[in-house]
Amino acid sequence: GAANITTAANDRAEFVSLGSGNWICVDYTTADGTAVVAAGSDWEFVSDTAATAAAALSVTGLATGYDYILSVYNIKPNTDADNLLGHVTEDNGATWEADAAAYGWSAVNNGAPESNYSDTQIRFNRSAAYTFGNDASSVNSYDILLVNPGGTGLYKTISATGTMMGSAATPEKLDVVVAAVYIGGTVAINGFRLTWGSGGNFVAQGGVIINR
Repeated sequence: GAANITTAANDRAEFVSLGSGNWICVDYTTADGTAVVAAGSDWEFVSDTAATAAAALSVTGLATGYDYILSVYNIKPNTDADNLLGHVTEDNGATWEADAAAYGWSAVNNGAPESNYSDTQIRFNRSAAYTFGNDASSVNSYDILLVNPGGTGLYKTISATGTMMGSAATPEKLDVVVAAVYIGGTVAINGFRLTWGSGGNFVAQGGVIINR
């Protein structure tokens, strides 16, 4: 949200330029590993929804006044060597924002970065050798943080950490860190959707746990 962060030596932050000298913090990690949240705050369980053999894994009905964590677990694509994409909605899923330059994102797989600060989507992996596999042993899990999605007047930040299984002949476990910002508007967003770049379906396993 708009809370101040008390910094300490060796803390790390990532900022994205919004142009005209304006910057937004999309990720902050403290040196001692403590969370950047207000003292005494708690997460409230909202729901646990199973993934089905459908083209999208969607969450709508996000309320104002909360940050959200979407814990996506054990998902995989029906098509091998796929990319995982994210979009937000301002109208509870009637439309999903995909305008040119609606998003900026940076993804790091096993220390190797890739970024696009003017995209139609958020990508949760790098390209080429860092696509998602769908072997029987492949499982992919992410914690996706939506910061104050119901707020107005501000761009929305989305960050994620997770583990994915690559699409190489011998699948490799890859650590992933993603920092993103929705810059397509400053009104409230009330949903988030994951899809595969191929347009294919999810395998009917895993799901998403929502906390706020």
